[in-house]
Amino acid sequence: MEADINQANEEKYVSAVKYFLDGSTIKNLERIFSRELCMAYNTDGNFGKKGLRNNKNIFRVILAAISDNCPNAEKELRMALQAVKKRHFRVVSSQKKKQ
Repeated sequence: MEADINQANEEKYVSAVKYFLDGSTIKNLERIFSRELCMAYNTDGNFGKKGLRNNKNIFRVILAAISDNCPNAEKELRMALQAVKKRHFRVVSSQKKKQ
């Protein structure tokens, strides 16, 4: 997807991401990125994870879409990634308890 985004079609990607986020990045980030992708990435690439910031086009589109609803888009993206990871570990924990 990184290679598909350019200046000519960037606005289309931004509007599509806004549509999928539906005003709440924290609740709806999994509509854009899979849970596995959210587990493998963080914004900066710390702690053995890959960084979304390295994918400049994708990162720019996501921040542009978030910035309409939130003044600090990068913080909102971090919180959304953290919420997806918490959901994942909550599911894993409950599955372990059932066994």
